[in-house]
Amino acid sequence: MPYPINKKEYKPIYKKYNNKCVDCGSNDNLHIHHIDKNHENNSEDNLMLLCKNCHWKKHSFAKAKILELLKDKEIRATTRIAGLICTDHTHALKLLIELEQEGLVKKMPSPDGKMLYWGIK
Repeated sequence: MPYPINKKEYKPIYKKYNNKCVDCGSNDNLHIHHIDKNHENNSEDNLMLLCKNCHWKKHSFAKAKILELLKDKEIRATTRIAGLICTDHTHALKLLIELEQEGLVKKMPSPDGKMLYWGIK
């Protein structure tokens, strides 16, 4: 099933979790979360219902892991970062762009100029 899934496809997820966040039980501002972080994997067993706050916490953990990895100067390519945090390239790039907007990382060219590298700001 391609990403994004439409709202009709979300209904079984809301029903499965009784319209409540899996982590805290809130029924406010609910989001669909991809457990394996692969936004192309929309199978029901890969989707969970989280409130906005719990969803943010899940992604903040991934951002913290990225920052930790970037301290190692050998880990700079988006694809390598994605592999190390067990996500797809698109999701890793989205998180890196968010970190850039927060002023925590910066883009830089690779030594050969063919790839986009990331570093701690």
